[in-house]
Amino acid sequence: TAWQDTSLIDGSKRSAIQLGTTWNSAGTEFRLAVARYSETLAQGVAAGPTGAKGGSTTLIEAGSTKRLFDNKLELSAAGSIAIGRSDATSYQAPRYRLGLRYAITPDVRLISDYEIGNGSQGETRTLRGGLEVQPWTGAKIATVVGQQATKGLPVAAERQAIAEQGKRAFASYGLAQ
Repeated sequence: TAWQDTSLIDGSKRSAIQLGTTWNSAGTEFRLAVARYSETLAQGVAAGPTGAKGGSTTLIEAGSTKRLFDNKLELSAAGSIAIGRSDATSYQAPRYRLGLRYAITPDVRLISDYEIGNGSQGETRTLRGGLEVQPWTGAKIATVVGQQATKGLPVAAERQAIAEQGKRAFASYGLAQ
């Protein structure tokens, strides 16, 4: 997988490339990947404790999913760790996630996960929960509410503080075909 996001307003851009594999057996799935994330900030904008103008990170990502009770319950765990040099501005911090999905009916699932992200700009803890519905074959509608707590690192007086520290609540929804 590869993608690039270029701002239409300023010179900032983000790009990523990920190579991975998946192994499946009866009721169990294992995933392993390596990913490279890069970003360039807008001209003159400093970010992170070092004031860098951009950065990149290479991560090893791994995960596992176990399906139980005739696939009604799905437990998952995933994590990523940085390898080599990790720049202070990279938005893809190492993350660790635990997830749960329970099929209320064949077309309605209760979903939840808890994620911890811990990078050079601070730590985030996110709890999400919601419903996933399959109204027809191949379609998926998901709605999720969540809460996130962010704790940044101390910032020197001459640097701009991270304005997004603290708790926040959010909601998201989506349709996939």
